[in-house]
Amino acid sequence: MDERLEKALQTANFMATLNLSRKTAFEEFKQGLIFYQNGCSFTADLETITKIHALSLHTETAVVVDNNNIPMEVTDLKDFLNKCVTLYKKESEKYLAKYNNIKKQRNISNIIEL
Repeated sequence: MDERLEKALQTANFMATLNLSRKTAFEEFKQGLIFYQNGCSFTADLETITKIHALSLHTETAVVVDNNNIPMEVTDLKDFLNKCVTLYKKESEKYLAKYNNIKKQRNISNIIEL
């Protein structure tokens, strides 16, 4: 095989592996944000955090709709908000560390090992 063609193929394989690793890390981040409370499923993303924060400014309890459109009464919005923020912080820090490790890699075998 022509040397230039082989180098182009290696570069394409590297870029495909790099992009797959980034997508996988992001999917793990999104899955890590999911938590369960009282039989309901919630995602501790910025949208949920913002909604709960806005509600907590005006009331102590509220009905919140989960990921599956099931309503749940939250009796302590500040505690619920704290759970969301804590989980988001933990998972986003993990995602950042993993993403930075992926960025540093210069060959396919190192990326696959992550």
